[in-house]
Amino acid sequence: MSAKQSAAAVDVLTKDGIGRAELFSLALALMFGGVLLTGRAEKLWAQQSWLAVILAVVVGLIFPLLLAAWVRLFAGQSMGQSLQFVFGRGAARLLLFILAVLWLVQMAAAVTCAAFFWADLGAQSSALLLYAALFLLVAACFAAGGGIALGRVALLVVCPALVLVFANLLLTVSGADKGNLLPLILPDYTVWPDALMGGLLVFGNLTVLLPFFYHTEAVKNQTAVIARAAVWLGLLWLIFSLCAVAVLGAALPLYDFPLLQIFRLAEVGNWFSRFEVMGAALLLMVLLIRASVQFAAAVAVLAELWRLDKRQQIWLLVGGIAGLIWLLLAVVRHYGGDWSVLLWFGVNILPWLLLFSAVVIPVVTILGAWLRLRLLGRTVVIRHSYRD
Repeated sequence: MSAKQSAAAVDVLTKDGIGRAELFSLALALMFGGVLLTGRAEKLWAQQSWLAVILAVVVGLIFPLLLAAWVRLFAGQSMGQSLQFVFGRGAARLLLFILAVLWLVQMAAAVTCAAFFWADLGAQSSALLLYAALFLLVAACFAAGGGIALGRVALLVVCPALVLVFANLLLTVSGADKGNLLPLILPDYTVWPDALMGGLLVFGNLTVLLPFFYHTEAVKNQTAVIARAAVWLGLLWLIFSLCAVAVLGAALPLYDFPLLQIFRLAEVGNWFSRFEVMGAALLLMVLLIRASVQFAAAVAVLAELWRLDKRQQIWLLVGGIAGLIWLLLAVVRHYGGDWSVLLWFGVNILPWLLLFSAVVIPVVTILGAWLRLRLLGRTVVIRHSYRD
């Protein structure tokens, strides 16, 4: 496939010069959704949670480095061309299809987590699936018309979500028992695998941006923005864990979503004591934005694989969303309305799928390209210059 054909086939996030604020918000939404998915981490780690989060963040910061290495080697090429350079045409097409399927599964997992989050408020999960389908349809159609729209939607949602989260934390932490943070308990070795998996679930989502880095303009600055977003997200996650321990104390392991429980404790006098409704709505939007980006990435690689035009991409998006939502409902109905089977999948299967898509494929591709370039006496796949 020529570079011109790939540029026409792939929906490029960087094509229209996405601003740093939009890209920062998009990366933050991807990782913040992961923090919500790992809400059970505090339940498992209890008082050790904030110390275990530090280990998870250290592991997670590897992913911005992977992204930077990929851009350094392959800027100016589509993801299909990058994989083809290392594995050959046939294997590259197979990997593109596998990545698309894995990203679609991860999207379904994000929507399922949103349904659990919604049900924890006492609402009906089936209704949320309908709303999620509509939201994903709109967001994915935006992505088909220009990936920059996803960044703008993320900016509009992430900013008020963070403001509301911090407002809730200030209202609750001010009256918390700081003694809950003592005595300091260092994590034992049994916490380490969970911490490593937490770092993967939160920060591994950054690799879903790989199909969008086609054009060479400003990619150097863009990877720096993503790295800063990862650092800030690590600090946010640490703050959330500290606040959860300080506010909930010994009751922390009782809740699947400690952050939501902190929302419920926030009050402003006697007239406004339901902060969790607004907070949950915005956090659900963050989760759905994350799912939208995963869906857009899957469609991007499928569009390159099958050389689809924009109209065909939109039909693929519509059919894919309808199929995935139907599949979720069918699985739930098959198990008598028991959502726990999907939770089991998310806890036991999803991390391994994410490990393959976010770690194995990028690392093997980068190492293979580096070795081949060493043999060729070059440092990048194609010569290019960055424009600051």
